[in-house]
Amino acid sequence: MAIQESEAQELFEEELDPPVDRETVIEQVGDREIETQGGENDTIGEILERSETEEFETADDIHTTMMNYLDADHVGRENYSDRSDSQNMPDDADDQDEESL
Repeated sequence: MAIQESEAQELFEEELDPPVDRETVIEQVGDREIETQGGENDTIGEILERSETEEFETADDIHTTMMNYLDADHVGRENYSDRSDSQNMPDDADDQDEESL
């Protein structure tokens, strides 16, 4: 059963005793799958093998490295921002802002 990225930190804290090397992490929890948006899950081992980091001092170090090497499938909507773009606002909207000041 795949876990979400946010659950991996707890897994690392419970299952590992840092400092630990990458091969030990892969041996102990590398077969656990991380859930993706696209449905094709990656294992922790597959993700960490992309990294050149050999030694992890803390569970947080493992988690940070894993997050840095996730595929794009783990990202939600790319290039999405819920902030409005002022360039797309009508010209009179700028005038209204000035008047209200």
